[in-house]
Amino acid sequence: MTEHALFYEELMVYASKNNRLYQKQYLLQKDIDVSKLWLLEESHCFRSQILSLCELQKQSKEFINFEYEAGSIETLKRMVDVNDGLTIIPELVTIQMPKNELRAVRHFKSPAPVREVSLIVHGNFIKKD
Repeated sequence: MTEHALFYEELMVYASKNNRLYQKQYLLQKDIDVSKLWLLEESHCFRSQILSLCELQKQSKEFINFEYEAGSIETLKRMVDVNDGLTIIPELVTIQMPKNELRAVRHFKSPAPVREVSLIVHGNFIKKD
């Protein structure tokens, strides 16, 4: 198998209007309240990336509310909107967001966390170009 890094994608926070992070322009990773964080289900690789962010896996053991999870980012956004809280989303999710949803997106202070998006192919993959 051969891995080809395609690009790096910024991670951002999507926060409900009732969440204190909604009032901030830029966030630090330590600003994330794990008890208000909504995540994808365990089978999603994006969940693992988020848990690695700010060492959330260590913090999560302290919070019972950490058990909220969903199967898609769109579902997470709806859960945040209706039930308060926040979720972490990749930058590409914001490309076609309506303006009312973009108001809920917050960037991390530089250097922002990113995830690598890669293409993995068999070592003998013919289409190299």
